Amino acid sequence: MTITLASSLFASAVLAEYSGVLTTAPLDQTAGSSGNSSTAGTGTTGITGQANELWIGGIGLNSSTPMMGTPVNAFTSVGSAQSANATAANNASVYAMEKISSVTGAASSGGGITGVPTGSITQHGTATSASGTTSLTINKPTGVVAGDVMIATFAKVGSTSVLTAPSGWILVNGAILRATSTLTYGAVMYRVASATDTGVSSYTFPMNTGTSSANGGIVAFSGVDSTNGYLVGGGTGGPFDGVPGTILANTSGSLSVNATSISTATANAAVVMCGMAGSTVTWSNWTTTPPGTLTEVLEGPHTVAGSVGTAWALKATAGATGTGTATLSGSQRNGGLLLALRLGPGVPQWSGAIATFKAQSLMNLALSGTSAANYTLTGVTGSVTILPKALTITADNQSKTYGQALAFGSGSTRFSSSGLQNGETIGSVTLTCAGGDTAAAVGTYPITPGSPTGGTFSAGNYTLSYEPGTFTVNPLPMTAYQAWAGGASFEADTHSDGVANGLAWLLGAADPSVNANALLPKATNEGGKLVLTFRCLKTANRGPAVLKVQYSNDLGQSDPWASHEALVPDASGTVGVVVFAITADADPAFSNVRAEIPASAATATGRLHGRLYSSGN
Repeated sequence: MTITLASSLFASAVLAEYSGVLTTAPLDQTAGSSGNSSTAGTGTTGITGQANELWIGGIGLNSSTPMMGTPVNAFTSVGSAQSANATAANNASVYAMEKISSVTGAASSGGGITGVPTGSITQHGTATSASGTTSLTINKPTGVVAGDVMIATFAKVGSTSVLTAPSGWILVNGAILRATSTLTYGAVMYRVASATDTGVSSYTFPMNTGTSSANGGIVAFSGVDSTNGYLVGGGTGGPFDGVPGTILANTSGSLSVNATSISTATANAAVVMCGMAGSTVTWSNWTTTPPGTLTEVLEGPHTVAGSVGTAWALKATAGATGTGTATLSGSQRNGGLLLALRLGPGVPQWSGAIATFKAQSLMNLALSGTSAANYTLTGVTGSVTILPKALTITADNQSKTYGQALAFGSGSTRFSSSGLQNGETIGSVTLTCAGGDTAAAVGTYPITPGSPTGGTFSAGNYTLSYEPGTFTVNPLPMTAYQAWAGGASFEADTHSDGVANGLAWLLGAADPSVNANALLPKATNEGGKLVLTFRCLKTANRGPAVLKVQYSNDLGQSDPWASHEALVPDASGTVGVVVFAITADADPAFSNVRAEIPASAATATGRLHGRLYSSGN
């Protein structure tokens, strides 16, 4: 088929061939329509002349993102094509569809093809915002329907650093932007609209007791897959195309607002940056790399509570976004957060071929049955088209403690798959993750799988997709001493009383600021024996710390302390030459200790010196 145009234009065409159609006057009814909107339709035909008619329709689009949602009215897709202009926005796309009508009559109940281009997630309606005090009522964005996802951003000042999500809303993250003077707090929430939201005009958010001023805004998005993406905590079943970030707070003030990079799992996700800042600043220059410049869709009221803003853009490919940034009109304490919304289900994006397939020969066909002799079979050779099977590979969740190293790369078996056929297997995949290094900060990181190899499967038989796992870097556990010391070192002498913090802790001091001299051992001479009495933590409560009794003839000058020492036990007995008598203390975490150093340990002049020695955490 060749089509000649009146002038040089970018064009595309689809040709479909049918058999079994009348060759004389095959056309029964027609309909057509044009317009400029996100929903294209053919209009409605007249009354059909007979049953079992073939309806053929087409929709042409001038679009930079040639994608189309599932057509309604029982039409199915036949094929599609797109021109190859270097300037994507000038491309022409065409989609052909078909349907068999089994009844005669008016086509108004199903005679029009309606298709919705779904090349991108779109902002739905107009963003709304409001300011208030102990509660905040914000109008619902216009046009919200079931399945839309609403993102709400807040900033507030007062005496509390908490914001409770009302019913139906889920907190993505909250953070303190200013901890001194008047406390400033920012938060982001989301809600997936249901059928009941169509009758709602506004949403009320409690700002909690002590809030003196607050403001916030809501932005709605349509075309989101609200059930097959990720949840805030990293599980599946939510609208996010990867685990959302957390608010990156700048508590010292700046003209720049930053948000930590996130990773998207699929193509054409919507990257959204939410910002909150103090005072009456305005917002500009929103960006990530990629996708690049973000379009601002919300700039909240500018009150004493501060200002909120939201901007977004589509990200054509999966992967890291890079740091999100925005510019304020004045230096303020601020915070920023990035999240990504997953594109809803629809016809896959045009990639140069309608489908990939394997063609196999179908030969030597024969008729069978009681009436087979009444027919002659012709065209006994045909073909079978075997389409690839969808195969999803998901990386396993993993974790480590901060400071540990965990290697990622090829040859990993830490994954699961869904869609393998005939008992086939995958040997290994390549995993990539930024959290495996020893310096990776506490938090969560996506684990991205790829490059499956080995096993018995053949990649050509499958359409591969990948789902990231979550890698969690956990904080180092705090020891009992660290919890007591509040950051002071074991060897330091916080009180300057001559007693190291670690020894003061072992002897029962309340905290490092307490004078611990009164807790030191009492020494007596009992018939030449040096007796030390003291109270100390039991072994199970000392963690890695150790407590020893040491003795020397000359205060360690030529007779080293470390040459004569005994670990303080939990039960009475002799350790080396030191005789311990242990009795219970009123506090079950402690013991009362009597340590006898024998007279034989003294020199001929009768000198004998004893002390307690501690080391550890």
